[in-house]
Amino acid sequence: MKKLATILMYCLVILVVVVVLSPKRYLYNFVQHVIVQENIILSHELTKDQLISLEVSHADIYVKDILIGALNKMTVYPFMIFNQVTCEGFASSKEIEGLFSTSIDKVSLFHWIGQPYQIAIKAQGDFGLADGFIHVRDRKIYLKIVPSEKFIAQINKLDNSIKKSEGGFYTYEYSY
Repeated sequence: MKKLATILMYCLVILVVVVVLSPKRYLYNFVQHVIVQENIILSHELTKDQLISLEVSHADIYVKDILIGALNKMTVYPFMIFNQVTCEGFASSKEIEGLFSTSIDKVSLFHWIGQPYQIAIKAQGDFGLADGFIHVRDRKIYLKIVPSEKFIAQINKLDNSIKKSEGGFYTYEYSY
């Protein structure tokens, strides 16, 4: 029993050392390279490598060369067993306000090795509350949205993939 406890403690120490010493900035550069292939660009951001996380602040987000908004802060926790990305303070740009205007207070993406093909999403903003997941293998996004009055007023500007469900919430399904 004592040998098992010692082995588990060594494994835990190795895991902590790997997380602390991992080059989180290189991981972020790799992710940027991947999303550029989908025509998504983060620019003017400041990155700061923390002890167990990577903090990205003041990023402008472009999709197909159109500025869609600015992100105040994003924190990435790249652990081996689970990964979490928390984004705070997104505001849509003036260029897309005629199409859809929103600000997002907080978005949290969570992935763990128990469900390797699924990323959980939780968000809140002036649109209301959203809860759902991204299924990576099937390339689908599913969100359940509890809407605010502002979101309901703008719903006719959006595509018809947002459907009203029983219980007063909306569902959004998208395949990419």
